[in-house]
Amino acid sequence: MLRTAEGVYGESRAILSYADEHVPAAQRLYPTERPDRSEVLALEQRFDTVLGPEGRLWLYHEVFKDAKRFTPWNLTGVPGWERRVFPFVLAPAKMIIRRHFGISDRTAKEAAEHVDEEFDAVGERLSDGRLYLVGDRFSAADLAFAALAAPVVAPPTYGTPLPQPEDMPEEMAEAVLRWRSHPAGAFALRLFREERPPPKVTTM
Repeated sequence: MLRTAEGVYGESRAILSYADEHVPAAQRLYPTERPDRSEVLALEQRFDTVLGPEGRLWLYHEVFKDAKRFTPWNLTGVPGWERRVFPFVLAPAKMIIRRHFGISDRTAKEAAEHVDEEFDAVGERLSDGRLYLVGDRFSAADLAFAALAAPVVAPPTYGTPLPQPEDMPEEMAEAVLRWRSHPAGAFALRLFREERPPPKVTTM
């Protein structure tokens, strides 16, 4: 959620649109010219409604198979009291999340198939050698794809530490490595490396 003097923005697109209005035109993530702007908005909407939910459902299903394995990453940066109560709320939280998202072996399999379809569509789009999804520079479409592909490619340069394939159960690791090797997965990882590099560490 973003609180500003003009109002409160609670959705990713609304926050991004607000930020876009406060930077020079050359840095904006939404093109001002059509049809590029319409294309960026359409891709962003598709990723929000398909790739995001399906990738999250698959991730929850895999993590819940051995949730304790992922505790160090789940508790990164949280206060001490959350660490202490985490073992007690894990089981009910898993039940609530499974019910809310309709998570089962069947829906997780279907979710993985939908992720494959989205990756194939992005890979086909990139097959002409373009560096970005729309136009010749980074846009909100690229940002949305990279961010929403993160649950299935686990970028090493994410904003917070994520478990890597060597930390995952074998079946989960195989899926992540397969998605990473896909042209769309490689594209997402490149965007994280180039558009969101890790913070520089200053030594005293």
